[in-house]
Amino acid sequence: ALDGALQAPESRPFKSLRSAVRRALPTSHCRSTASCTMKTGTAWSPTPACALPNSRRSLGLRATRSRCPSRQAGNLPRTCHGRLVRATNLDTMTMATATDVRTEAQTPVRLENDANGLARLALEEEGWNYYQWRGHRCHYIREGQGPPVVLVHGFGAHSYHWRYTIAALREHHTVFAVCMLGYGWSDKAVIDYSGDLWGDQVADFISGVVAEMGQPVVVAGNSIGCIASLFSASALGPQKVRGVVFMNAAGKFKSQEQLAEEAQEGLGDEAATNPETSALQKFQTQVQLAFEETAAACIFYFTKFRIEGILKQVYVNPGQVDKELVYTIDRPAQDPQARDAFYKLSGAGKRTRTDVNEALDDLEVPLLVVHGMRDPWMVPDRARTIVSKRPDSLVDFVPIDDAGHCPMDDSPVAVNEALTKWIARL
Repeated sequence: ALDGALQAPESRPFKSLRSAVRRALPTSHCRSTASCTMKTGTAWSPTPACALPNSRRSLGLRATRSRCPSRQAGNLPRTCHGRLVRATNLDTMTMATATDVRTEAQTPVRLENDANGLARLALEEEGWNYYQWRGHRCHYIREGQGPPVVLVHGFGAHSYHWRYTIAALREHHTVFAVCMLGYGWSDKAVIDYSGDLWGDQVADFISGVVAEMGQPVVVAGNSIGCIASLFSASALGPQKVRGVVFMNAAGKFKSQEQLAEEAQEGLGDEAATNPETSALQKFQTQVQLAFEETAAACIFYFTKFRIEGILKQVYVNPGQVDKELVYTIDRPAQDPQARDAFYKLSGAGKRTRTDVNEALDDLEVPLLVVHGMRDPWMVPDRARTIVSKRPDSLVDFVPIDDAGHCPMDDSPVAVNEALTKWIARL
């Protein structure tokens, strides 16, 4: 939509915008020796795919390698991070860079032992560390020394959900646990969330905050955090990410057989292009959006009073659902913008443009799949599907029998042992 608007020579409202964008964008977008040039003559030239931190996601475009000659030459990283334009529409266009992050003073990390004597992070009600990303205040935890590990939480959770993982890895790793925008201690922005957005956030966090480490990271996610981890790793490539960990991954991962069947069923489908159905589809969409907003508000208030019960439904060990965990899930819901943000968060899946199966196919680094086998939401077959899509040399599968949807907190000893051993082999 942005490119189309800027291409219109007689569109007066966009003339000044076009000029401003051209002045702001440098001619070279790539940090590598092989640059990808943005032509800035009298005609507008859409931003090359390789100039975006996640080329298939920005502006909802699906990129191909052929869009950048330098990439075809094989001497370019999978993604080039330079100055870029990111927008879902002209009203929300912002200029950003992958390293455009400003950190605030850090709160020291304290450890404590739980009721079973296991070390974990001690709760700080006001959080730990903050940084600015795209004009929003985002939160993260940093602890330890050694090669970096980045941890990404799941839906409705936060960085503190990795309390046992941080304590276990800190002796040999610098551990970063980020709160994705909209969650935990990060701002509750009322924006159109998507897996693409969070993937960009994690990629920028690695390229900005973690960059000072000067080493490639291991990035681990739980639930929807797996999608953000996957998208960021696929975007950054093996130069910046050396391994990915899935823990009870969300996402529509499908076997090759399922993808082939869907492709066959999609042939000859003219409904989407039939002008006679467009008006009806528009009306149906408006009705659906109104219903979804009302439903999201009801779910938000209903969930606020059932946090402990919902957590216990997906935990095998109910003793792990303690007052600290419940408090940290409830606290963000008290934010004045929490309800409106929740509605936007609930639609993130349908707004995600990048296909998780394609991103997984593009992943070039080893993958560890840890799965709580008693998860009522992400059943074990989902994990087996993910494993089946990867070459044996690039995937390891560790089932955790005594865990549900959040194995790192439900069965931390088993998960930390598997994670530590796997990272040591990289």
